[in-house]
Amino acid sequence: MNRAEALDLLYSHVHEPANRMHALESEAVMRAMAVRLGQDPDKWGLCGLLHDLDWEKCTNDVERHGLLTAEILRTTSLDPEIIEAIPHHNHDCNMSGAPESLMARALVPFETVTGLVTACVLVRPDRD
Repeated sequence: MNRAEALDLLYSHVHEPANRMHALESEAVMRAMAVRLGQDPDKWGLCGLLHDLDWEKCTNDVERHGLLTAEILRTTSLDPEIIEAIPHHNHDCNMSGAPESLMARALVPFETVTGLVTACVLVRPDRD
């Protein structure tokens, strides 16, 4: 799956602007960290971009969050390593087990840091 296909998939499942922004921010962070860690930035970027594909469907059922995304992604041509990594970013709630691959372990803090950056921006007087 290429980035254009991933964006189409994202926009078909994620409708709230803030959730779309989080996906794009997570993609950027994962790409940057992949480069820093000597990994494939395209692969890691897709992981960040698609990791919350099911969030709007699972807001009242966090035990399924990540697992439903994996189910959706198994019907696509996405790299299986990405599909395997995604459920583990919510392992505390969905019981998928602690992340094992470097990409899965990285997704946990790196997707979360986007919220911290956004919060810091929003408290600035100019919100810039």
